[in-house]
Parts: sequence; structure tokens; C-alpha cells
Amino acid sequence: MTWAKSRRLALTMLAVLVYLYLSLQCPAVHAQDQSRPGLLLMYHTGYENEQVFMRAAFNLLATFGVEITPVNLEEQAPGEASLREAVEHAQYMVCLQDRQGTASLPDRWARVIRTSSAAVYFMGDDPGAVVSGLPFTAVKVLPSATKLVIRGENYPLDVALDVREIQVQVRRSGTLQARHVTDPLPVQVWSEVSNGSRTSPFVVSTRSAAGRVVFACGRYVAFGELSYAIADSLFEFFCVKVQPRQDAYIRIEDVHPMRDPEEIRKITAFLSGEQIPFLIGVIPIYQSGGEQVKLTDRPELVRALQEAQEKGATLILHGCTHQYYDTETGEGYEFWDSVNKGPIPDEEQYVQDKLQRGLHILLENKLYPAAFEPPHYAMTRHGYEVAAKYFSTVVGNLQLTDTSFITMEPPYPIHHSFQGGMTFYPENGGYVYDEQAMVVPEMLANMKKVQIVRRSQTGAFFHSYLPLADLQRLVKGMQAMKLTFFNLRNVENTVTTPWGTITTREGQLHADLQTLQADTLPAPAAPSRAQKLSNFVAWGVVSVVTTVIAVFLVQVRLLRRRRRSRLFEERPEGGESQ
Repeated sequence: MTWAKSRRLALTMLAVLVYLYLSLQCPAVHAQDQSRPGLLLMYHTGYENEQVFMRAAFNLLATFGVEITPVNLEEQAPGEASLREAVEHAQYMVCLQDRQGTASLPDRWARVIRTSSAAVYFMGDDPGAVVSGLPFTAVKVLPSATKLVIRGENYPLDVALDVREIQVQVRRSGTLQARHVTDPLPVQVWSEVSNGSRTSPFVVSTRSAAGRVVFACGRYVAFGELSYAIADSLFEFFCVKVQPRQDAYIRIEDVHPMRDPEEIRKITAFLSGEQIPFLIGVIPIYQSGGEQVKLTDRPELVRALQEAQEKGATLILHGCTHQYYDTETGEGYEFWDSVNKGPIPDEEQYVQDKLQRGLHILLENKLYPAAFEPPHYAMTRHGYEVAAKYFSTVVGNLQLTDTSFITMEPPYPIHHSFQGGMTFYPENGGYVYDEQAMVVPEMLANMKKVQIVRRSQTGAFFHSYLPLADLQRLVKGMQAMKLTFFNLRNVENTVTTPWGTITTREGQLHADLQTLQADTLPAPAAPSRAQKLSNFVAWGVVSVVTTVIAVFLVQVRLLRRRRRSRLFEERPEGGESQ
């Protein structure tokens, strides 16, 4: 074989190996589910934020029962074998603006949109540059928008944003009194933005003579008030009719073996007395340095939790130890390496061991969790996929990227999520973090923002060691807002364990489990090599700092002695120093 042939063969083999490696490393897109309408989610190549934008949009859209195919506009082509079927059968298309708002839609994908009859939503791009004959364009920019207006309500934006100014050729009077898209008028305005001197439509829609639905918003935003306006418009985009309602839940957070059982009993008595269903995030093992206390070692706390469970509280597995390095339980992450900003080494086995260990401790104490909550809501997509083997449901927000800690606070439950396909019930109301007077009003203001979305859910949490009066003020404010308190047991949840299953439905909790004994508890996962190294480095730094401080204090003490000695020598005999 010649050198040239050998070189070509080697390159071919290398290409095959790279392809196989990437196939194993990259999560596969879900296979097309023919029972759900297809949707193409088009996004641009760019920094990590493009992935964040795409994943956030994926979650908002998936809740409406569509089968989503993400499409990288610069790196993928419509004719690719993996996309051909999705493109051909798409009933919906969503185009995400790039982060800078400067990238144009590639011609090959613009042609797909023009020739399709699918409903299309332009999120930030100028729809007139792609589809001709529309009664609106978005070429100019409205600088520094500070206010959202929707259904007659004004919502100040947390951050002033530049937004594409949607210019409507035919405007109707009372633009915000929008009708359904079958209205014969050509344009519906669903929300507006203002910078104080000018006002522009933010979300608009039209239906062509051929019946094609086209939506557009002035800017794609993944977080905050404008993202809520986009989420609200999706009910119209998918023609989903719902009665306006805002569900809400309260979660008692970080209940670990060192908590006071009487605090749990007082909270249970108050909330059950108000006929309010609530959640309890339980951490089965308390750990701090070398100390470790299991829930089993605290029978009085176990009884308090059992009583709460009997009175309607739904338990959540809030990790196993709620810590990863040598941090105290409740302070550190558990399923995310916050030092190296990435996944835990040997992630799959680690997550599996932690979940099984935590579940075992709860079950042996006749405590039956219905969902999972990662500590600090931090977990990679693969971690979620492992967790999905045990839990159908997560309570809390969604981490959107595997390379940095960025979470999403959606305004409604997320079904068919990008994160393992699980259902998420969000926390977007905040939490009582101290006894400052403004904390509860701030939380209620957050919940008010969520009402931008016609059918929404808000959640908030409270630590049991805080004064009960803070929880009472929060509940009173939520009741005044006429929120509907959400009972997780009313919906279908499944927890699958090696010892049986736990299910909830129509207000009932059912545990089909074998009897567990403490001596069958799985062994704790051994620290990974990276964790051992990081702990060694951390303790090394602590040792060095401690030594430096000790030397400094010794030097200070010696200097003081010398100074006193000199002062004594300088004093006149029988007198005092001057």
C-alpha cells in the first residue's frame, strides 16, 4: 500500500472514530412522535447564550404538546436525512433571533418558511424580510423600552431593553382588546412596549388569505416580563383556550435531620388549618465535615414529617445530603460541581447512588416522596436524564446549560421538558430569606408578574427555622391575590425505586413498596478522584492561611512584649512615662 493510500485510510478511520465519539457524547434529539404535531425550533449558531435561548424556548413550547426538532440555522440544512421528515411534516415553526439581533435567516431556511403552510412565529426577526404581503414589519428599533402593557395592565421592566418596533400598516382602535385569530381584521395586537415617549406593539399576529397564521414579537427574551408576554401569546399561537387562573404552591425547604420537629408541627398545624396543601423538601442526611446524621437517627422529626404527610403535605426528595465538597448540608450543591463549573465526575453512577440512598432512607421511615428537587436547582441535562429513571416530576426551576449555572423560571408547569422529558413545577415567587419587612411584599410582586400569563403557576418556599409570622404574612398576601393553591397529589406523578413505586393521582398518594430495613441501605458513593483532589487543595489552602494567621498573631504578640519592655526601660525610676 502506498503512503498516500495509507494516509487516506488513516484519515477515514479517524473521521469514523470522531463521528462515533460525537454520537455517543451528544444527546440525541427525541425520535419523531407522530401522535404530536411537529414543530421546527430554529436558532442561530453563537455563544452559549444561543443554546440557553433555544432550551428556554423549547421548554415553553413543549408544554403545548408539540414534538420539537431543534434546528441550528447555520450548521444544518433542510435536505439532511435527519431533518427531512421533520421539515416535511412540521405544522409549526418558531424562529429565534440571535443574541445580538444581527444575524439574518439563511436563504435555504427562508425558502422553507416561505413555501410552508405551517404556522410561524418570528421571535425578534423581521417577518417582512421572509414572508411577503404581511400587514406588519419590524425594521426600526424602539430604544430602551421600560414598560410592558398587556390586557390593560402596566408592568415595569426590570431592565430597559432595545426592542424591534413593529409597524402595523392597518391598526384597529383599542388594539389591546384582541380577538381570536379568526377575526376578519388583519392584525391582532396582544401586547405593547413603551419607553415613555413612544409605544410599539410587542406581540402581533395575522392570518393570511390562505389561512396561514403568522406571529411576531419585537425581541426574543428568555427571562422576565417580556418572556412572560411571549409565553402568554403561545396560547393564541397554538389556539389553546383556557380560563384565566393562577395556581400557586408553598414549599417548606431544607428539612434535614437537624431541624426542630416542633417547627414542622407548627407549620403543619397552620397550613392544614387554612386548608392549604403544601410541599416539604426533605434532605435525608445531614453532613458537616466529619459529622453525619441520618433522618433515621431523629425519630421525633420522622414522626413530625409522618404527621404532616397524613395531613396532606407532599414530600419532595431534596437531594441526599445537599452538599458536594466539605460544605454543610443545605449550603452546597450536590449534583453540580460549583468549583469546576460542570458536571460531577462519574455523573451517572454518582446521581444514581445518591438518589437510591436518599430514597431508601425516606422509605424505611414510611415517608413517601412524590417528586425530586435538585439542591439549588443545579443539574446537567444528563443528570436530569438519570433522575428521570426514578422521578417523573421535578419541583423547582430548570438549569439550562451544562457549562454554567443558569436557571429558567417558567410561568407555568413545563411538560415534555428538554431536561430529561420530566414535568417541572416552577418556583418563580422567591423565598423568605430573612426577617426584613420588604421580603414578603417583593415575593408577592413577583407572583403578580406571573399573572401576565393567562394560565400560570407560581411557587415560593420558606425555611422552617424562620418565624411562623413570616409564613402567615405570605399566605395572607397570596390569599388576597385570590391564588388557587396547588396540590401536587391532584396530578399524576410516579416515583420508581428498586423497592417499588409511589404514585399520586386525584388527591391520593399510593405506595406499593416492599418492607425496608436499615441494614440494606446502599453504601454511600465513594468520593471521585476529582473531588478528593479538590478537597485536598481546599484543605491545603485552609492550612496555609491558618499557618500565616498564626505566625502573624505570634509576631504581633512578640512586638507588643518588646514594646512594653522598651517602655519600662525608658520610664524614670519611681515615675511614669510621658
